Amino acid sequence: MTDLTTWINFFAPIPSLPLLEPYQPLLAAASEATPNEAENSSLILAGVLLSLVVIYFASKLGGEICARINLPPVLGELVGGVVVGVSALQLLIFPEAGADATNSLIVKFLEATADLTPEAATSVFQAQSEVISVLAELGVIILLFEIGLESDLQELIRVGPQAAVVAVVGVVAPFAAGTAGLVYLFHIPVVPAIFAGAALTATSIGITAKVLAEIGQLSSTEGQIIIGAAVLDDVLGIIVLAVVASLAKTGEIAIANVIYLIISASVFLVGAILLGRF
Repeated sequence: MTDLTTWINFFAPIPSLPLLEPYQPLLAAASEATPNEAENSSLILAGVLLSLVVIYFASKLGGEICARINLPPVLGELVGGVVVGVSALQLLIFPEAGADATNSLIVKFLEATADLTPEAATSVFQAQSEVISVLAELGVIILLFEIGLESDLQELIRVGPQAAVVAVVGVVAPFAAGTAGLVYLFHIPVVPAIFAGAALTATSIGITAKVLAEIGQLSSTEGQIIIGAAVLDDVLGIIVLAVVASLAKTGEIAIANVIYLIISASVFLVGAILLGRF
């Protein structure tokens, strides 16, 4: 099977292709990679492919199980992620969760089959995690873009007042209840309790939109209200977190930062609406 180094060596000596001219130094450097570096790149590719296989089968299996019992498939996909993640099987884990190469079953498999040194295993683990994180971000972007294609801008504007009410309640209620509950029931200090309450204001528009799309309610009035509320909820959540972070760091609210966030979010929303109309 032709590996990455072979293709790099094929393209590196070709200076006549205009599209490749900016990348000639990079290709030339890559073509001089040592055998160990080439082997590591192959192992990184193997780790990424194994991770994608795990993600695919875990999400499809969880989604199918939930679909058969009349639950949203996205719930099964989430449960599948929990099962293969750091909480259970540890097939797919990330450094951000406090894990290292010694915790990853995929890296252990590569170590057993390729005789990796601990340093090489750590390098492969970090690179594999970065690639999967980028792919995950691209997946979220594509999902939200698809939801935007299916959303009716006129309907979103029409249900704007209802969506605003839902968004405000969705921010104020979790923030107040979470903060008060932590302070009075669990006797948590005020500042950490406020942070936790602010974190509870965050929502996932991606999950919300996917569930609505799966049950065929994305284009309904209720679905548009929920989508509009989720968008406003994210904006309000960012403002709340900025205020809380500033309060905890300096002891006072940075009015300039809050105003900047409000103006930039408003300009973005108005610009999106105008672009959608014209």
